[in-house]
Amino acid sequence: MDDETRAHLAAARESLDREDFAGALARLEKVREVDANTVEVLHERAYAHIGLGEMEEALECYDAAVRLGTEDADLWNDRAFTLLDMGRFAEAEESAGRALELDPGHYAALCNLSKAELELGRSERALEMADRAVALDPLEEEGIFLRAESARRLGRREEAVAAYAKVLKVNPHNTQAAYRLEQLEHYREMQRVRRWDGLWERWSGLERLPFILGFLLPGILLVALGALVPTIKGGNVLLFRAISISVGGILILISAAVMLSGRGSKAEGKGGPGARAPEKPGTERMAAAAGPMAETAAEAEGPMAEKKD
Repeated sequence: MDDETRAHLAAARESLDREDFAGALARLEKVREVDANTVEVLHERAYAHIGLGEMEEALECYDAAVRLGTEDADLWNDRAFTLLDMGRFAEAEESAGRALELDPGHYAALCNLSKAELELGRSERALEMADRAVALDPLEEEGIFLRAESARRLGRREEAVAAYAKVLKVNPHNTQAAYRLEQLEHYREMQRVRRWDGLWERWSGLERLPFILGFLLPGILLVALGALVPTIKGGNVLLFRAISISVGGILILISAAVMLSGRGSKAEGKGGPGARAPEKPGTERMAAAAGPMAETAAEAEGPMAEKKD
C-alpha cells in the first residue's frame, strides 16, 4: 500500500470517527481502486455501510473478507451483528461462535451470541453466554440485560427482576429494562391478588357454613320429627306434624338457596357475563418504550413465556 493509499485510508477512518459515513465510503472507493481485496479495507467499508443503514452491502463486504480467510474476531463479530439486524439468526449464531473461537473473551461476541440464541428460542444457552459476558464486565448493562431476558424466558422471575433492577442501577434511562421490570412487577401483583381472591372465596364459603347449618339441621330435625311422631287420632297431633314438616321444609329450602347463591357468585367472578379481564397500567406507554427486544402481545400477557425452538 503506497503513501497516497494510506492517506486515503487514514482520511476514511477520520470520517468514520466523525460519523461521516458517505465521506468515508468515498475515500474507501479510492483505496479500493488500488487495494480492493484486503480484509482491513473491506472491514472499514462495512462499517461505513452500516452507518448508512446499508446492511446488505455491509454483509457483502464481510463475506468477501471471510472468503479471504480472515481470523479477525472483531470482523466475525461485526458480521454477526449485521446478520442479527437482518433477522438471519442462525447465521448470526454461527458467526458469533466463530468470533468466540478466535477470542473466547470477546464481550460483544458473547452478547451477540446470547441475542441469537434468544431469538432461536434457546434460552438456557443464551443465559450461559450472558453469564460469561457479565463475568467479563459486571457493570456493562448489555450483558446484564441479556441475562435478565434469558432468566425471564426460563421462568426464573426473581432472577429476572433482580437483573432488570441492576440494569436500571447502571443506566436509569434504559427504557427496555424499565418496561420489563414494570411488566414483571405487574404480573407478580396479579398473582398476589389471585391468591388473596382464592383465600377470600374459601373464607367466604366457611363464613356461610354456620348460617347454612343453622337452617339445614333444624329443618331436617323438624321434618324427621314430624314424620316419626306416631299417628294418633287427634287434631293436635296431626296439626303438629303438618307444622313441623312444613317449617322443616322451609328451613331446608333456605339453606339450599344460600348454598346455590354462593356458587353462583363464585362462577360469575371467574367468568360470568359481567366479568372483564383486568387491564395493565400504562400498557400503551410501556409498549411504546419496549424497543427492539419486545415480543408479541401474547408474550407480554404472559411475561414468563418461553419461545419455542
